[in-house]
Amino acid sequence: MKIRPVTWLFAIGIILAPLMIGQAGSTAGPCYVAPGGDDLNTCSSVGTACATINGALAETSCNGTIFVAIGTYLGTGIEPVVSITRSIALSGGWDTGFTTQSGISTIDGENARRGLVVDSGVTAFIDLKRC
Repeated sequence: MKIRPVTWLFAIGIILAPLMIGQAGSTAGPCYVAPGGDDLNTCSSVGTACATINGALAETSCNGTIFVAIGTYLGTGIEPVVSITRSIALSGGWDTGFTTQSGISTIDGENARRGLVVDSGVTAFIDLKRC
């Protein structure tokens, strides 16, 4: 049975919620993602946040936790909104200053793509809130 992307998205509850988790991977990082960020940034500080989670995952220095600001993260085309190809932790719901977890970060496939794909053999720690 093939599951539509949004059905799949909500079936596993891909909403990053305000929970504290430990770092995965090496000691490098953390990295930051915010709706006002830019994927040409290094993602290594609040002031140099990336705009997308995939943008942060592309940075080799992001090997610990990726902190995700409050907002809705959408993709383009048919590619998943987030493709996790190496061990990482995602921690969502952070305010714009990344000082408190006070909201929700949502990964939305918009009925057009998968929300989140984790490669086989990869460990991904993800803050979740079930819908």
